[in-house]
Parts: sequence; C-alpha cells; structure tokens
Amino acid sequence: MSQQHHDAMAGVRNLLLAEVLAGRTLAAQHSDDVVWPQVPADPVLLACVAGDPRVLAEIPLADLRVVWGIVEERLWIVLAPAQRQRLAERLRRRALSFSISAPCGWGDLAEVKHATLAGLLGEGSAGQASLLDLLPPRQASAFATATLGPLATAEFSDLLATLGVWLDQNGSVERAAEQLGVHRHTVRRRVQRAATLVGPSVETPQGRHELWFACEVLRRARGGADASGPRPAAG
Repeated sequence: MSQQHHDAMAGVRNLLLAEVLAGRTLAAQHSDDVVWPQVPADPVLLACVAGDPRVLAEIPLADLRVVWGIVEERLWIVLAPAQRQRLAERLRRRALSFSISAPCGWGDLAEVKHATLAGLLGEGSAGQASLLDLLPPRQASAFATATLGPLATAEFSDLLATLGVWLDQNGSVERAAEQLGVHRHTVRRRVQRAATLVGPSVETPQGRHELWFACEVLRRARGGADASGPRPAAG
C-alpha cells in the first residue's frame, strides 16, 4: 500500500469514526473489508486513548475485530468484548492512557462517548477536553432548549445566528457585524430582540456564558455548522 493510499484510508477512518461518535453509525457498521478488516457486531465496547498522535496512528489494530479512528487528537476504538484484553495489553505496552466502556450497542455510542472520555479525564489524560465533550447529548440538548427558548426554533434562526456570533465576539457589535457582513445597527437590533426572548440573562456574565454554551450545543448537534445554519448576510 502506498503512503498516499495509507493516508487516504486513515482520513476515511477518522471521518467515519467522527460520524459514529455523533450517533450516525450505519456507514461504519457496513464497512467490512472496505475500511476496516473486521467490524464488530453488538454488543461492543468503546475505548478512548490519549497520547502523541504519531504514536496513536501506529498502534497495530488491523488484526483485531475493531473499528478505529482519530478524532480531536484522541484514538477512539469500537471493539468486540472479546478483544478487550488484547487491546489493553497493547496500549499498556506503549504506556498509553486509556478508558474502555462497559458493553453497549452501536446505537448507544454517542451517549457512551461522554462517560468514556470522563473516565480518561479521571486518569488525568483527557487532554483538551471541554465541558461540551463530557456532557451527554440528551442533557446538553435539554439545557440548550430550556436556555434559548423560542430562539432554538427555525422561526428565529437569524436572531440565533446573530446572537451566537455576538457572544463569540465577547459582545462586540462591531466585530459581530464584520463577521456577519451586516451593519452594526442590524446586529444591535437583533441582539436586543433576542434579549426580549431569552430574558435578562444576556445582561450578565453568567447568563452570556450559558447562552454561548447553548448556542454551541446546537451548533454541534447540527453537524458542526453555525448554531442555526448559514449566517444571515442582510437585514
């Protein structure tokens, strides 16, 4: 296999593993002999490994019934329970920190991800883990919906997009207007209207932090785009 092909396959594995961790598992489950040699069936375990990305990329895994990829500088592995001991031995030989979940189904991996990462954090080796990484999707979504109220609906997508950029820019109307490509008065008007929908929380540091967090939850839930899709360019 050429280095170019090797790198391309690694990229495909990483993309598919990111989909798995987001709860979209169908493509990975049907990739036997294409992307991974042996794809495990339910039940499975989820492992998260921290370390030098170059070391993580060189761990031999093709002989195991596992699916793997590097996402956000961590190696994530979906494995059959029977492979747990063999995998753990390989990781320990390389002095790598890791966490392995309890058995679960493929459909549970998006939820299990957070507990697995929390286990790694307990070892002091989770790297740049954020609160968003650790909070399970259901709880995060419930928080975002409760915090944003009607702003979380499609009806107010322009207001939510503007509020998200304004919060990203630490409340700077000028910088938000430049990023959005609109006049600063438009930003100010939208933020004021958004404030009438979310209440006084927009006026306090804690409230702004919670609103930013809620916007970020929606952004991630909607596939990594901005919190409410493309930023509005006019109005």
